[in-house]
Amino acid sequence: MIAMHPSTKRAYEILDRLADFEVTPRDPAAVDALESWDALRARSAPTKQHHSGSSELIYKTHNPHQPVQQRAATMDEQTQARWDNWCKSHITRALEEFAESGDEIFSLVAQDIAALRAEMQGQIDQLRSELALLRGQIDGSVTTMRGRHGDDAA
Repeated sequence: MIAMHPSTKRAYEILDRLADFEVTPRDPAAVDALESWDALRARSAPTKQHHSGSSELIYKTHNPHQPVQQRAATMDEQTQARWDNWCKSHITRALEEFAESGDEIFSLVAQDIAALRAEMQGQIDQLRSELALLRGQIDGSVTTMRGRHGDDAA
């Protein structure tokens, strides 16, 4: 396993956190959950009734009232404009959070790249100096060998 620089690890943690990020604005036309719950409780609440001549209690679990007619899904321009502004503000906030995280990730990755480039440049400089040293040794050997062959020829 490759060791990760701490800032790279932090960047991956941010990306993992953003993978689970979901914006779920409330639909203004949706039925309110609390109203639905209250209606459900009212329907299922038992009512006591006595049958004539019987001491037995009967529990009814249905609501004898007719359901309330749903409101129309249309709304006036002002209400629509308020909902539009509400949605836009939540979307804008989510995008700003995402952008901030993106800037942080970019900064961390840029730092890692700079550190790796500096490390690689150090290794390149070391290899260049070793290459120059080896070339000097080879040139010295070639000069010495030429000197020997020149002495033999004379």
